Amino acid sequence: MEPDDRLHRDRLSQRGRHEHAPLELAVEGTVDLQEQADCYTAVFNAVAGKPWFGGMFWWGWDTNPSAGGPYDSGYTPWRKPAGDILAARY
Repeated sequence: MEPDDRLHRDRLSQRGRHEHAPLELAVEGTVDLQEQADCYTAVFNAVAGKPWFGGMFWWGWDTNPSAGGPYDSGYTPWRKPAGDILAARY
């Protein structure tokens, strides 16, 4: 791993729910749509142009068309700014 890759990885692990384990689902908190969008942008920026990067699986995309939205505290990017980041990059 190149030094600049490690820097991006470290920043990614500190964003989002940085005060808790990544999948600590029982933690309550305030919805922060911008923080989620920033994390998605950081991931794309970290892997852009890397020869070892072949794709990504985005976990938490709900099949319920009513899921997500500005008041949803779940991981889904559906109907949130993070979803707009995905749409722009794909």
